Order: sequence, then C-alpha cells, then structure tokens
Amino acid sequence: MIGIKIVRGFRFSILLVLGVIFTVGCTDLLTKELDIEDDFDFETQLGLSGILRNDYSETSSLPITQILLAENQSILEPNLTPIYHQTDGLNLYKDGEYFNTFFQSEQGIHRNQLMDSMPPSFLIEQGSYRVELDHPDFGLVSAETQMPKPVFVNYIEVKESSFTTVEVPAFQKRYEVTFRFYDPPGANYYELAIETDNYLEPDTVFFDLDSVDYQLKLVRSFIESITLPNAIEKENKSYLFDDSTFDSSYASISFSLIAEGIFGAPDLERLKAISFLKWSCLSEEQYLFDTSYLNYQSNQLFGPFSEPYSIYNNVENGLGYLGAENYYFKPFSE
Repeated sequence: MIGIKIVRGFRFSILLVLGVIFTVGCTDLLTKELDIEDDFDFETQLGLSGILRNDYSETSSLPITQILLAENQSILEPNLTPIYHQTDGLNLYKDGEYFNTFFQSEQGIHRNQLMDSMPPSFLIEQGSYRVELDHPDFGLVSAETQMPKPVFVNYIEVKESSFTTVEVPAFQKRYEVTFRFYDPPGANYYELAIETDNYLEPDTVFFDLDSVDYQLKLVRSFIESITLPNAIEKENKSYLFDDSTFDSSYASISFSLIAEGIFGAPDLERLKAISFLKWSCLSEEQYLFDTSYLNYQSNQLFGPFSEPYSIYNNVENGLGYLGAENYYFKPFSE
C-alpha cells in the first residue's frame, strides 16, 4: 500500500510540475503577443474619392464634380467618426498639364464650383485626367481616369408590352423599350437609367404647404428586366454593362419598363412626353469600381461563408477611387 501511495504522489507531482511549466509558458507567450501588439505601427492613409462628370446634353446646367478627402475612410470599413481634410491644393491635370484647382466646400468635400448657381470653373470634356494633392502629412496622393468619348442613342421605340404572364397592379403599366446606338472601337462601358420630368407643387393640388419647398413626383418608372446577359443591376434600378457582346458594331437593346403613378399609370403618349434615357459612358475605372462594389455586396449575402472580395482602388499612396462619367438625356419622344 505504501508503494502505491508513493507512485500516486509521484504522478501528482509530475502533473503539478507540468502544469506550472505550461502555465509559465502560456504566460510568457501571452506576454510576447502583448508586446507585439504594443509595438504594432498602424499606418494612416488619406482617402480620396470622386467622379468627374460631364453632361453632353443641350442644357444650360452643368454637373458638379465633388472630391471627398477623409482620413482612413474605406468603403468596406467606414469610419464612424471620419477625420475630414480641407485643402486649397487639390489640383486637376488634363492630358498631363495643369487644368484647375478644386474649391473647398464642407466636410472634406471639394467642388469644381462653389454653388449650383455659379458658372462652372471648368468643363470636363474627353481626355485623360489626374487629381493630385501634395499633402504635408501623407505625401503625394493622386488618381487618374479617362473621360470617355460621348456615344449617342440614334433610335428609340416605346410601345405597350404584350407580356402578360406576370400581371402588374392597377396603378402600374408595362412597356417595352428598344434603343440602338453605335459602339465605337475599343473597350467601352455604359450605364442605363430612366428619368422622368413630371413634378407638381403639392400645395397647388391638395396639400397646404405654402411655406414648404417641396415637389411631388407624379410618375415613376424603372427597368424591370433587360435583354443583355452581362448587365448588372444597381440599387437604383440602373444597369451597368460593357461592350463584350457587341464590340465595334451597331447594338440594339430592349428592356421591360414599369411605369406607375399616383393617379394611375400613364398612357403611352404621356409616358413618352415625360421620360428620358439617362445614357452614360463610363471610364474603365468607374466601371471596375461599380462592378467590384456590387459583387462585394452580393458576396456578403452568404454571411460567414462569404469569400474575401476586394473593391477596386486606383488611388496612389492612399485609399479610394477616381472615375469619370460622360452622360446625356435621350427623350422617349424623339
């Protein structure tokens, strides 16, 4: 019995010693890990994002280009308390030569004009553009993009749809729209959206809002489906696509349109009178950013099974992107 007690005591001692060694080892490992964390050097970067826009419609109002500067502002991990940066040194270069300087606005925003009523300080036309800032803390931060050539829609047809398999509510009506254009040589990127010019001041109808600056949109239209297999739908019901299926040729695209109104769906003539295609030619940088962001959002639907997905970034020595959009409004009535 004595021998057995000695063996058990020996085993207990061995376990106790191993336990102490393990504890000391883990403590030392934890200390080393904490030392590594303490010595970690976090790199701060400047976020620069914006879209150079040009409206080649016959219009008196020109689009405003805005560039946002914010410290460590990422789309994937937005900073809830961003540190905005204001500067009078955010310069724009066209085809390698100085073109203009952006005005300071508010909350890190820099614009090509100070107010909507002011004439623009520059007009963004076709060419290669670079936004550049030599920041005292972050160094030289820059991004480049190409303003694409304008492409015009040369034919548009709108008619009532014969598709009745899926019914629509009484306040909606389905139409079929077909348009054609010539796709120039080279890689081209497009965005298609629907706009309606049909507003009414509510206080002139049935609201008592004389002191309120407010407009009521009577008719809203959106694209239900489109014939292009490579088209990607955005959250605002517009569609992105490239010219991979019709490069350097005349393209014909059809889509199903749903029109709805407060006082009932508009008839064909009314729809044609108030509706426009917003037809945008995008830079490659803008297209790559938009599609990568949409793919990232779709990928997140898988939750913990989602795969890592990177969003396009073309800012040198910083975060964000710079893109370009050349657009115009094509009336349905033409």
